[in-house]
Amino acid sequence: MEPLEASFLTREALGATYEDQCALAGLEPTDQGWGLLTCVDEDGQRWTRVCDDVEYLKTLVAGREAGELSDLVILPDKFPLVMPGWPIEWEGILSRKQTAPKAPCPCGSGKTYRDCHGTNG
Repeated sequence: MEPLEASFLTREALGATYEDQCALAGLEPTDQGWGLLTCVDEDGQRWTRVCDDVEYLKTLVAGREAGELSDLVILPDKFPLVMPGWPIEWEGILSRKQTAPKAPCPCGSGKTYRDCHGTNG
């Protein structure tokens, strides 16, 4: 998986919307927050790697110029959570914590809410 961009889901970065954004991502709000790496796999699929050590991710990307994350080493134990899509695509998607309903997801993908990736399949 090739990392493209780092972002941070923290109270400091998001203020009053922090808890709502955590719910949208299916993450529990924490004091430290979350570090996110938007990535693309070898098939061109979009993924987000999640790190609970925000300072670690900040240290990794410090000193790198924009767009130069491709050589970044992603340690599986530091980024154990991998979620489909990118944060910008999560807007308007029901929380990933929601249980699956009996009807298919309204996005048209044919999947249930719990498994929906938020775009038309």
